[in-house]
Amino acid sequence: MALGVEDAEKLVATQRQAISEFFGLKVSFPPDRLFEVADKIRKEKLFKAEPFYLPKLHFSVGLQYQGLKAPLAPWFFEQIREGNIVKGSDWLPGRWVIFDISKVSDYKRYYGRQMYRDSVGLEAILAGLRDQGKIKVPDDCKDISRNSRFLISADEIDGEENGSVSKTVASILSLRSDELVRTPSYIAFSYITNLAHPEFCQTNTWEWFADKYKQDNRLYGVGFGPGLVAIDARPSNDRNRALGFRLQVSFLAKAA
Repeated sequence: MALGVEDAEKLVATQRQAISEFFGLKVSFPPDRLFEVADKIRKEKLFKAEPFYLPKLHFSVGLQYQGLKAPLAPWFFEQIREGNIVKGSDWLPGRWVIFDISKVSDYKRYYGRQMYRDSVGLEAILAGLRDQGKIKVPDDCKDISRNSRFLISADEIDGEENGSVSKTVASILSLRSDELVRTPSYIAFSYITNLAHPEFCQTNTWEWFADKYKQDNRLYGVGFGPGLVAIDARPSNDRNRALGFRLQVSFLAKAA
């Protein structure tokens, strides 16, 4: 299931060395809370998790770095220039995160019934939120499992009101005011895909990203095999049988 504290410490040491070699950047030690929260994710069996450092880096069209296999979509940078995506969205934050690395199965014959693996605790949360009416289930989608990560809107995942997926997970993890759980940004997802998890973009399903597009839309992405981490935008209250999500816990306080 999720990683333990000892495993997290090993991964942190490996990443500090790799980022130093790849980018020539000094990487701070993560806050102690990262290990505490990682251990709670493991105990609650929420999802399979790994710590990652997102170095303070600016991304641009044509950027090349060691290990890059899935370049970012040029459309993303065009939309930032046109003001449709918030300025600064092409920067990584220089921050430690715990990233949900749960694998997802492809959809085949039964469109919409694919599932993310290794997330028993999160599945129980989703089933409960559906039972409470916090996650809507359209009449023509009653065949979707109650504990599925699919067919959930970005608003239901990252909404500010109590009862959203992120707020519920934050409560279970007893997150502090300087800690945040939500879907990852497109930049963070792309960076981790290239750094360690190319399988993220080798699927025929889509995932929500945290980035807003224009007023009431959100970015979502899909891989469809090696190469570009493709993106588009759709209304944040939309839902789709092939559109799922993963979570990221960010530690906003400066590390040592």
